[in-house]
Amino acid sequence: MVARVDRISPTDLTQLATDVGPVPMNAGALLARDDADLDELRQALLRRLPRVHRFRQVLRSAPPGRG
Repeated sequence: MVARVDRISPTDLTQLATDVGPVPMNAGALLARDDADLDELRQALLRRLPRVHRFRQVLRSAPPGRG
């Protein structure tokens, strides 16, 4: 079975090409209340993130004839 090729979007390609140097342009944030249990939050993220398809994807060059 041949793996499906899911091409990178023009926006993502532009971001990839311009995000160079020692300081990445991408930023993420997670807001938590003062009474939040950070260890519980961390464990919840570790359990759930593997189920999000986009977080499991890896960029690779397309094989010959598929790009």
